Amino acid sequence: MTRSIALSCVLAGCTAPTRNYDCTPAMQVPGAEHPRALEFQAFLDDAIASAPLPGVSLAVHDADGVWTGAAGSADLGTGDALKSCNIVPIASVTKTITAVSVAQLVQSGGLGWGDRLADRLPPETIAGLPNADSVTIAQLLNHTSGIPDTLDEAMLNCYTCEWTTEDLLDSVRGAAALNAAGEGWNYSGMNYILLSMVVQAATGRQHSEVVADDIFSPLGMVDSWYGRARPYPKASLVRGYTRLRPAGPWAEFDFPVETWRDPAEGGAVSTSEDLLRLDDDLFRDHVLVAEDTVDTMQTWVDLGGDFHGGRWDRYGYGLLSGETPAGRSIGMTGSLLSTGSDLYWLPDVQTSYVLVYNGNGDDAAIQTMNDELAAMLAR
Repeated sequence: MTRSIALSCVLAGCTAPTRNYDCTPAMQVPGAEHPRALEFQAFLDDAIASAPLPGVSLAVHDADGVWTGAAGSADLGTGDALKSCNIVPIASVTKTITAVSVAQLVQSGGLGWGDRLADRLPPETIAGLPNADSVTIAQLLNHTSGIPDTLDEAMLNCYTCEWTTEDLLDSVRGAAALNAAGEGWNYSGMNYILLSMVVQAATGRQHSEVVADDIFSPLGMVDSWYGRARPYPKASLVRGYTRLRPAGPWAEFDFPVETWRDPAEGGAVSTSEDLLRLDDDLFRDHVLVAEDTVDTMQTWVDLGGDFHGGRWDRYGYGLLSGETPAGRSIGMTGSLLSTGSDLYWLPDVQTSYVLVYNGNGDDAAIQTMNDELAAMLAR
C-alpha cells in the first residue's frame, strides 16, 4: 500500500510544502452590494471565534441575490486568508452528488428506484454482501439496506493507506446484516460505494466521469471533482486542521481524501461557490434533476431524533432534513477530522446556503453555527 507523511506531519510538526491559495471569487453578484453583506461577513467573523474554526466560507442565495464570502485562514502557518473559491474536501455532501447521478439515470430510464442490486451488479461483485440479493436502489440511497459500513476501525489505524474499492467491499463480505432490507436505518458509506458501481454498470463509464460530465460541467462547478478522478492541485487545496485534545491548539492534518475512502461516499472536493450551484439546481432551477424527481428524493425515513444529536430527524435519497430556527431544512452535512461542509435549502424562507470549513472536532459548535445562520436568514 502507498503511504504518505500526512499523519506523521501532524504528530511530529514537519514543514509542509508551500501552497498558492490565489483564486478569484466568481459569484460576487451582487456581492458587496447585497443589502446584508455586512451582516453576513460579521456572522463569518464571529464564527471563527465562537465555533471555533480556522476558516469558514459561506455562499448564500436569498431573495436579494447571491452573496459569497469567507473569514479566517486557508493556512494557519502562512496566514493566507480563506476565500469562497478555495477548495476543501466536502466529506458526506458527496453522497448528495452520488444520489443526483442516480436520479439522473432514473429520469432517463436507465435505472429504477425499485431495481434490485442483484439485477444491476454481477454475482461475483456482491458475493458475501449481506442482503445483496434483495436490497433495492432506493434502500441503498436511504440507508435502509442493512449492509454494514466499511471497517472504520482498520481505516482509523491507517489513514495514510490507499484503500481500493475492492478492499472496502471485502471488509464487509460475510458480515451480518444490520437489519432486514427496508426494515431499519443504519448510516453506511458502503451503500454509496455500491451505488457508484451501479451507475458505472448502467452507463459504461467510470462514476467520476459521469459526475464530471453530467453534474459538474453543466453546472459550471469547475473547482469540484472526485479525489481519485485526477490528482487534485495540492497548491490550491486548503490545509485542514484538527484538535489532538479538547480546546488544544489546531494541528494540521492533510486528509488523504484521494485514497482513504471511496469517492462516492465522501471523497469529493469543492468550494462553497460550486456547491451553491448544486444547491440551487436541486431546489430552484431543476436543470439536472426535475422537480418531481427531487420530490421523490425526499421520500423520508424517520430517524427518531438519533442522528447528529437529534439535529436531523429524516433521511431521504442522499438528503437530510431537520427543524431549524428558519423552519425545516433540506440538504446534507459532511464531516471529516479536518474539514466539513453543509449544504441546505430553507423552503420557508426560499433560501439556499453552503458553509465549508477547514477545521473540525466540535459538532455541537458546528450545529450552533448553522442554527444561528438559519435564524439570521429567517429575519
